[in-house]
Amino acid sequence: MGKKDADDAAKDMAKTVGTITAAGGAYQAALTMTRGTTSHLVNTLLRSNVGVLVLQAGIELSQPLKQYVNGEITGQKFAQDAGYRVTSLAASWEGAECGAAAGAILGPLGMTGGALLGGMIASIAMGLTGN
Repeated sequence: MGKKDADDAAKDMAKTVGTITAAGGAYQAALTMTRGTTSHLVNTLLRSNVGVLVLQAGIELSQPLKQYVNGEITGQKFAQDAGYRVTSLAASWEGAECGAAAGAILGPLGMTGGALLGGMIASIAMGLTGN
């Protein structure tokens, strides 16, 4: 897990934004399909970002899991890769949340721009620290 240069960090962020967009679309589809459900748990989860985060974590962990199952990497390498990916995901989400909060004073467009910028900064910072 070496340090990322700006190009690699930008590619990672583009992938993350694409994943979040796809996950958000899946979330909205699930929300539409389950509208009117009486399950308190389902309603609570659908009103939060938990579903999107779980879906994105699954997408992030699919590659190292596949490599581990196929015997391409050891259990230790899988744990290391999974830890890095989950930490990067958490940092990007937290950066996006902070950016959205900071951009909220500019309205919805500011929140969106702040979230994207915050996520990018967090992703770049993760790459620069080598974690």
